[in-house]
Amino acid sequence: MALITFLKSDLAPKLPANPRVLELGAGVGVPSFELARRAASVTLTDASAPLLELCRSNGEAIRLNHDEAGLQFARLDVAQLSWGVDVVEGEDTECASGGCHRPIAPSLVGHDLVIGSDICYDESAVGGLASVIYQLQAAVTIVIGPVTRPSIKALASTLKEMRGVQVESREVTLVCTDATDHEEASAGLDGATAGGALLELHADDRQHVRSGGVHQVLIIRRQVEAEAE
Repeated sequence: MALITFLKSDLAPKLPANPRVLELGAGVGVPSFELARRAASVTLTDASAPLLELCRSNGEAIRLNHDEAGLQFARLDVAQLSWGVDVVEGEDTECASGGCHRPIAPSLVGHDLVIGSDICYDESAVGGLASVIYQLQAAVTIVIGPVTRPSIKALASTLKEMRGVQVESREVTLVCTDATDHEEASAGLDGATAGGALLELHADDRQHVRSGGVHQVLIIRRQVEAEAE
């Protein structure tokens, strides 16, 4: 939910009309299905074949609803893609410092936007994930995770060392205005202000605000043309 809200906010990078999108570690694919309403194509990737099949069936059901309503919905594809500690080094893997990944299909390279929500758990997988992000060559990649998790900070540091990669880091808090507990609401407002709230908040809204926790957002830009020079 934090990723979806961020992508709809003025803080998100501007994307071309009808972008081509790829999601890493898609799980059930909620951010992808949201972006499909304004994208040309969306590719959902995950290490789990059953999850990808669930994404496929859910996507077909959502598409049917949109088609019946005459609404735009992108072409959906699914592909298996994994990295890190769940990948065993061998003939069918490629490894970087700190992790491995299976070879990336050419069809996955060069999307306008790559997204990943809470995909960087283990520091031992940071190298493999950074390598995947680098080789996908997306114009923009956005990765979000809890600000308290050391692995997302390590991912930012690893990517910054790669040629032609720029990394911008933001701290954001997802907030809502349906809270009823005054103490939690007050703490949420203070945390949101410190972390960079996604919503404009006013003093008289204090009793209505609940925090969703502080998230670190990495905005990664891959300058392929700079590497070619």
